[in-house]
Amino acid sequence: GNFAYSATTMTKLSENNGSREWAEFREFYTLWDIFEKYFGFQLHLSDDLKKIAPKIGAEDAPENLKQLMLGFHPHGIFPLTHIWMSSSRTWRNAFPNLKINALTASIIHVVPLMRDFAQWGGVCDVAKKSVYNLLGMGRSIQLVIGGQTEMFESRSWEKEVMLVRKKRLGVFKIAIQHGLGIMPMYCFGETQAMDNVYFPKIQSYIKSKVGFPIPYIPYGRYFLPIPRRVPITVVVDIPVFPRKKCDKPSLEDIVDFQTRYYSALEKLFEENKKKYGHSSHSIKWMDS
Repeated sequence: GNFAYSATTMTKLSENNGSREWAEFREFYTLWDIFEKYFGFQLHLSDDLKKIAPKIGAEDAPENLKQLMLGFHPHGIFPLTHIWMSSSRTWRNAFPNLKINALTASIIHVVPLMRDFAQWGGVCDVAKKSVYNLLGMGRSIQLVIGGQTEMFESRSWEKEVMLVRKKRLGVFKIAIQHGLGIMPMYCFGETQAMDNVYFPKIQSYIKSKVGFPIPYIPYGRYFLPIPRRVPITVVVDIPVFPRKKCDKPSLEDIVDFQTRYYSALEKLFEENKKKYGHSSHSIKWMDS
């Protein structure tokens, strides 16, 4: 049985190309409605984005809106919203033509059932190979740019939300190489949904060896691995574009693009935090 499962689900490298994506599953709104109701999910588009959102991803869209990269922040303990959001009814109503593949850590694509659920929903591995494959296929991709580093620092009770900034140059280099804009979004409530056991030295060491911070024992509601029922609101702004498409961008070009992107993200956070019940929260950038 295990051999049959592996042979039929792990031989096509679907985590790199989205080959197991199942349209009927992504459009099974009865399931996604459960997530939306549980979290009281809201999606807020900036005024500028509302003007262009229906066109993004459409065949007759302006060239720079046919394909995008999307940046999801923060990572939190387990970025569940990042995984299911783009299949939700609310997202599809706001972006009727934008079909995206969310990218996650490799571990998601190893664990049976978890990998099936994720891959049916179009989720792929965040490995560089996947990124280039999907962009080459004309897909739009969504990444948690801060990555697992933010997982270490995520605490539901903290008022400072830790976000990684300077180390994430690769994403911006790839966007410049493909001439793609990156659409910033911030998820209010993501860091309140779950916590993890905290053994920083051990977790940091194991992550350096195997690529994932162990021990990883996420907990939320009733101290079980169930997210707390907290309000989740994702705020989104217009894409930030590279100044030019370039196969070999200079470090100066990459840093310039990155700086403009994070300025837009911080502005998005500050403009919306009071409205969605997070007025006491602030971003603390991890730049070291």
